[in-house]
Amino acid sequence: MEERKGLVFDIQGFSVHDGPGCRTLVFLSGCPLHCPWCANPEGMKKKSRLLFSRQKCRYEKSHCRRCLTACPYGGVRETGNPENPLEFDRKICDSCTIFACAKACAHEAARISGQYRTTEEIMRIFRRTGRTGIPREGLVSPGESRWRSRNFSAPFWRPARRKE
Repeated sequence: MEERKGLVFDIQGFSVHDGPGCRTLVFLSGCPLHCPWCANPEGMKKKSRLLFSRQKCRYEKSHCRRCLTACPYGGVRETGNPENPLEFDRKICDSCTIFACAKACAHEAARISGQYRTTEEIMRIFRRTGRTGIPREGLVSPGESRWRSRNFSAPFWRPARRKE
């Protein structure tokens, strides 16, 4: 029997923003709620996506062109604009399944958001983060809680305790 997998779009270690203490957060793709105040709209669709960070890109500083040469579909183009020298064609990138540009990027400027992971793979990441990064209680949104109850049956997927 094949082990179930969840589409994880990010894992944040040492997160201190959502309450007291530090924890490791696992963000799952495919949230059905579509809340207007959502801080992670990239997690609403249940599919892998290409993300690009201009701040990490070394195109201008070191004339890196790895993503340009790696994309077989022509989804990355030079614009000639110094403010925004590279352009990613979202129609091409959203239908891509190989993400050659992200795999070729040495600086993580282009990266894949959303990889299928098993419970064991996620637990290995938790163990690697050290004792301070391992959550005692998982911190999950209501949508993640609903998804979790249908798709995972691991002991670390449980709602956070509330302070009384």
